[in-house]
Amino acid sequence: MDSAERSAETAPLPVATAAARVNEARAGSCLAPRVDAARACMVARARPSIGSVLALLGFMIVNACTAARREPAPGLAAAARAAEQGAQAAALAGDRERAVGLEEQALGSWRRIDASRETASALLRIAGLGGKGEDAGVALAEAMEIARAGGFGDIEAAALVEQASLAPPDQSRGLLERATVLAAAADADEVEAAALNDLALLDRAGGDERRARQRLERALALDRDGERTSAVALRLRNLARLDLDAGDPATARTRAESALALARGVEDVPAIAASLVLLSEAAAAAGDPAAAIQARKRAADIHRALGDAAAQRADEQALTLWCALPFEARPATAFACAPREDSRAER
Repeated sequence: MDSAERSAETAPLPVATAAARVNEARAGSCLAPRVDAARACMVARARPSIGSVLALLGFMIVNACTAARREPAPGLAAAARAAEQGAQAAALAGDRERAVGLEEQALGSWRRIDASRETASALLRIAGLGGKGEDAGVALAEAMEIARAGGFGDIEAAALVEQASLAPPDQSRGLLERATVLAAAADADEVEAAALNDLALLDRAGGDERRARQRLERALALDRDGERTSAVALRLRNLARLDLDAGDPATARTRAESALALARGVEDVPAIAASLVLLSEAAAAAGDPAAAIQARKRAADIHRALGDAAAQRADEQALTLWCALPFEARPATAFACAPREDSRAER
């Protein structure tokens, strides 16, 4: 099987071959399986990966913190911004519940001082993080309404990207194309890159891998120019999926290693796990099962620490498959499959 990641990463899916495919839910986020690929990609976005939520929506925190304007209530504004920064830190650490709680605190402060742009931004981040449960759609609708009324094109574009993740596949493309136009007009290159990423997933699901690669390379260039490390890592992982599709595991492995180094550099824990998963699949496809098992075991440690049950099941399936290979022919594989004394999650 194969997978890829939306701007919000998809949860890992079961393994069916030695080049097992998985992950990147908002966080979280999916060049999805060929069977009902587009729908799988959209459904996966319902549980965004934390790292990718920040990659898509973090610009609103930065913009709010750097805006040079007077606040009607400086104390409340400062408290809201502190809560937003705390939410960002919690998200990167994999603590989604705390991240949502802090965003909701910030939202309350912005409402009290009638700061419409900041209110819309907070609502959008809450929806992206999966906060409020079934009410996430309500938060998204309110964010869209405020953005349109206020002429906040960047926020409206980001809301369209999020809305596309909840829409049927046949509607999502139009939403994403509108998002790219709005984002470009608003000079919101981070949102434009996210929309291009998700359009690429639809292209690939429809069999147009050349177009998918073009969009991903454009998104990668935008994110590199903006020095958005987690987003760059995500684009590299999705490009690596295309490399695996094309039968080029060596290039896929190089991209996965680069993505892993970037994720470690910013301590984006969910992205570290996603990169390790992809690295394991690339190593397996390259005929190096020992490296595949070692990388997947490290990913499994992180998923266990994060309490991600779906990812743990995918890890177990992959390891069961790879560890069933004949040990006599591959001593290194036997060594890799041995229980590890230190199973602490990698950070």
